[in-house]
Amino acid sequence: MADESTDIKPYHGANRASVARFVKEGMRDKDIAAMLGITRQRVEQLRKAQGLARIPKHNDYPKERPCISQKGGVHTFISESYDHQRCDLHTRHIAVCDVCGHNYKTNGYSTTCHPCRNRANARRQRERQLLQRGLAQ
Repeated sequence: MADESTDIKPYHGANRASVARFVKEGMRDKDIAAMLGITRQRVEQLRKAQGLARIPKHNDYPKERPCISQKGGVHTFISESYDHQRCDLHTRHIAVCDVCGHNYKTNGYSTTCHPCRNRANARRQRERQLLQRGLAQ
C-alpha cells in the first residue's frame, strides 16, 4: 500500500492563475483550454469560481460576402448579419406590374405581379390541354 505522504494530489492553483490571466487578456474558454491542456468545462469552472465573466464569441460582421443573387453576375457586398444574404440592389423592393399596373414586391426577377403570372400560367396550361385533347381525338 502506498504511503499517503507520497500520493500526488492535483494542484489547480497554477491553472486558476493562468485562467484568470488569460481571461483578463480577452481569450475565450476554448482557447484557454487548448493552451493549458484541460477541458473547456474545467476552464469554465475555474473562471466562474473567480467571478470572471465569459468572453463572448468574436462577431465577424460586418464582412464582405457574395450576393446569393447571380443576376448581373457574381458580385460581393458588405453584410451586416448572418441573415443579410443579398445586396441592396437585389433585396425586395416595390415595382409596377407590366400587365395590371399595380405595385408589387419583387427582388428584381419578374416584371409582373404574382396574380398576373398565375393567370398567364393558367392560360398557357389550358391551351396545352386543348391542344393535347385535339390531337388525341
